[in-house]
Amino acid sequence: MFFRGGDNAYAGLMKESVLRNEEVQGYFKARLRTIALNRNSPQSVINLRGETVSEARFATDAGVSHSPAFAFFDLQGELRYQHQRAILDASQMINFARCMADGIYARAEVERSLRGG
Repeated sequence: MFFRGGDNAYAGLMKESVLRNEEVQGYFKARLRTIALNRNSPQSVINLRGETVSEARFATDAGVSHSPAFAFFDLQGELRYQHQRAILDASQMINFARCMADGIYARAEVERSLRGG
C-alpha cells in the first residue's frame, strides 16, 4: 500500500517521477497488488479485518506516521514491511519492489536494495 499525505511535496514528486514510470508500473502490476491511500483522508475503506474505517485510521493502524510511505502485507493481512521515506529513483523502486515480491523483509537487505546493492 502506498500512503500519501495531502500536499506532501515528496509524495507528489515520487508519483510524477517514479510511480508513473512504465517499467516501475509493469514490475508492480506483474508481481504485487497495489492500493494508494491518503493517510489524512476521512474517506471510508474496508481494512484487512473487514471493518469499515477511514483511510486515516487505516494508516494509523498500520503504523504510518509519515508520507510517502509503503506498507506491505502478506496474504493473511499481516504487516511484513514498512518504509516511510520517498524513493525517487525508478531502479531503486524496482529493487525495493523485488524485495517485497520475493519475501525479503529484513531491514538490512531492503536498505541495501535501495542503495542498488
